[in-house]
Amino acid sequence: MRGRFLTRQLLGKFWLPVLLLACSGLMSALATSLSEECRSQGNTVQWRTSTKSRNSITSTASSAPQQQRSLQQKKSGVYSCHRQSLDSAKRQALGFLRDHVMEFDKAKLNTLGFGARNGTDDDPDGLDKGLVGTTIDLAFQAKLKHPWTDALPQEIFYEYVLNYANLNEARSNWRQLLWDILDPLVVHEQQLQLTESQSTTASDTLTLNDVVRLVNQKLWSAFPGDNTIYFRSGQTPLIFDPLSVIAFGYASCTGLAILLVNALRTVGVAARVVGTPAWNGKRDKGNHNWVEVYHEGEWTFLEPSANQTHVNDLETQPCSFWFCNPGHFPSAGDNTTNVYAARLVFSSKDSYCPMAWEWDCRDVPGEDRTEFYQRSCSQC
Repeated sequence: MRGRFLTRQLLGKFWLPVLLLACSGLMSALATSLSEECRSQGNTVQWRTSTKSRNSITSTASSAPQQQRSLQQKKSGVYSCHRQSLDSAKRQALGFLRDHVMEFDKAKLNTLGFGARNGTDDDPDGLDKGLVGTTIDLAFQAKLKHPWTDALPQEIFYEYVLNYANLNEARSNWRQLLWDILDPLVVHEQQLQLTESQSTTASDTLTLNDVVRLVNQKLWSAFPGDNTIYFRSGQTPLIFDPLSVIAFGYASCTGLAILLVNALRTVGVAARVVGTPAWNGKRDKGNHNWVEVYHEGEWTFLEPSANQTHVNDLETQPCSFWFCNPGHFPSAGDNTTNVYAARLVFSSKDSYCPMAWEWDCRDVPGEDRTEFYQRSCSQC
């Protein structure tokens, strides 16, 4: 009797800490389960995102309870896993691209592949097969195949993986060519690391930085022939779309940046072109473009490593890049170098990405990144 009495006393005194401990373990297990199981496969696409970010693609409306849950999810590290059929995801992707066609591309919607079918299964001679269909198919192949796409919010995937455009370069079916060349390289690297590490899953060994480094190392000499793509100044806008860069074997900074961004997007890495149209605000001082990669919720920058022995990746220190210094980015109040990242979606009417070779064009959406680079480079 005395033993049972003591037991009841102890339980009455310590039941709350025990319950909290159990709940903590349950939440930890739930977080692990969501992060491990939110994997796209077969005919199901999964987005590991908060409720708020998921709604940003399908609707601009978001209720207060949804926002509260989103905040709680972010604080606890638990994110909801939104499932979607592959067919539904592809239809949604088509609508997203159609809604955000750049102004100068609207005269060729059918050529891009946005035209309506003529009532038959296929138009004669492939007239209905623009690049958009292949773009969507291969983007979702990458999502289904590569685990590093799991962490991408849906809106980031749509704008910086699915996207077929960067600036005003010629639109072409670059993704199919790059997929055929780069995907086998990535798969081979996965298998190689699996063998060396004795791991059971590819996600245990190949990190996002591994993929970025592999692409930036292998891309430039991956095409048929013995030539390696290299930097050659003064080529934009003569040679800066990806297929022209591959055909000629060289480009200046813009062409190399576009090719690297497209290569990364092909294998499921969210990337974009970023740069300045005028150093220190003076056009006669020249311009420069480089690359940003979305990594752990932030944008990290790097340079294309075309025909170089040193390969830049996400761990390359910012101050090691030739342009990241107080000369180009003076301290706050004195900086006149403006930096912009190219987008597909306008965040506001004036948020365009200026181009040094098409100065008056405001049709390319952009994001002002000046403050980030001034802060990152002024102390180098």
